[in-house]
Amino acid sequence: SSGATDWLRELWAQQGFDVTRSTSSASLRWPVDVTFERLLDEFVPAPTRDRFAVNIGGQDGKSHDPVYALYRDQHFSGVVFEAFPPPALFPNIASVNKSGRVHVAVGLVKTSSVGSQLRGYGAPDAFDVLKIDIDSTDLPVLRAVLGAGFRPKLVMVEINHMIPPPLEWARLERADGAPQTGRVQEPQFFGVS
Repeated sequence: SSGATDWLRELWAQQGFDVTRSTSSASLRWPVDVTFERLLDEFVPAPTRDRFAVNIGGQDGKSHDPVYALYRDQHFSGVVFEAFPPPALFPNIASVNKSGRVHVAVGLVKTSSVGSQLRGYGAPDAFDVLKIDIDSTDLPVLRAVLGAGFRPKLVMVEINHMIPPPLEWARLERADGAPQTGRVQEPQFFGVS
């Protein structure tokens, strides 16, 4: 194997990934099943929970989405943001919207308005869960949510496993303040590191 592969493999191992079988990104797995439910149980005392989850980049609202179980099993309220919603998003969310307070916001998330949007949907200042996975300006959106005064108890932001710590990388907004849309030509330029 090449020196670069060894270096990357070592960094992945230091981050807790199981790299014993393969170094392909498709085979990397955390050594335990980490869910928002487990993290809430471990780190957020029940009396401090407000049962509100924000899902920025919801796709179809269900497939491979760690927030879906909170809406389905824990009856959380919240908001799902999706710029380009597939048809399945609305029925998937409707089927788990037992609280009647899970909203779907369609459109690009803009750093200039995400805070006011969250307030409009009734997000508490210290809501339980924030998930950001928009294959774009993930870090500027996180900064905008925090800059609007929100302090989520648990945060998940898409990382770019091809640019592992200790390296730092993020896709920023365009100079005119508009969000970047979609992935850039090179598939490795997404998320943050």
